[in-house]
Amino acid sequence: MEKIGQEIVGRQNRTIHIQELLAQRSSYSKAKKLFYWRLIAIVLIPIIVSFISLAVDHYQENMNIIFGFYTVIATLGGLILDESIKRIKKDAASIQERFDCVVLGITWNEVLLPSKPAPELIHQYLTSFKNKFSDESLVNWYPTVINSINTNLAVLVCQRANCTYDFTLRNRYNFFLTSIVVITLTLLLIPAYYSGLSIQSFFLLVLIPLIPLFVLCFEQIRQNRDSIRNLNELKMLIEQKILDSKLGDSVAPALIRNIQDKIYYNRISSPLIPDALFWKIRPSQEQQMYYCVEDTLRSLDLNGK
Repeated sequence: MEKIGQEIVGRQNRTIHIQELLAQRSSYSKAKKLFYWRLIAIVLIPIIVSFISLAVDHYQENMNIIFGFYTVIATLGGLILDESIKRIKKDAASIQERFDCVVLGITWNEVLLPSKPAPELIHQYLTSFKNKFSDESLVNWYPTVINSINTNLAVLVCQRANCTYDFTLRNRYNFFLTSIVVITLTLLLIPAYYSGLSIQSFFLLVLIPLIPLFVLCFEQIRQNRDSIRNLNELKMLIEQKILDSKLGDSVAPALIRNIQDKIYYNRISSPLIPDALFWKIRPSQEQQMYYCVEDTLRSLDLNGK
């Protein structure tokens, strides 16, 4: 008799799979560092210069020229950084896909990803960033309570856990981004009003420096909302399938693979969450995820009666 839940719990803590999780976390960390540099270049520095120009009147004429030149350079640099971020995010998502496929026993989709991430790629991220992360935080990546499920319903429960984990995190990140825009705009508008700027200087020294911030935050908020909507649709699909199932039922492998495809696409398209925010609310997120998994198991037990 198959014991898929027990197999998942056993496989996920093997050294090779812990290393895969370390590599994907390390690669995300590298992508976040590049994102921070992009943020500094196209958002933070222009805003700081804008504050300086508002405080010192005789700098304002020179700032018009400086802003124009810097905006061009920063925009080009931002585009280069953005391409690097996308590439590293794809590396991270492919490493996590390799982990999921082996641990959960899901067939690799060669149409989605023609080749699996090479061992050299995993080793590259491990050697660069491994010391910054703890192996203990990656043990039991999926809840051990699934060991009571003998069929591939255990895989479906793990996929639901993947969907649950991001919801609160991304909603809080959207609130944080909105707050940043409002606070920054307020802090610039107040001194601009009292300094008696002309309309031309107001646009050049206040509004134009804020455009990259508005664009970046809007882009991040929109992508987060798309991610939340995709995850919610997946969660509803999985929950409906679970409601229609009994504890001993099996799930069509094609359905599991289709769900995994959407999880992968969501990973490569979702905005990066700052580590400070991630680690702050991670404990509560894990508790919520474990509760949802246990609730799912209770539903299966009730269905089986």
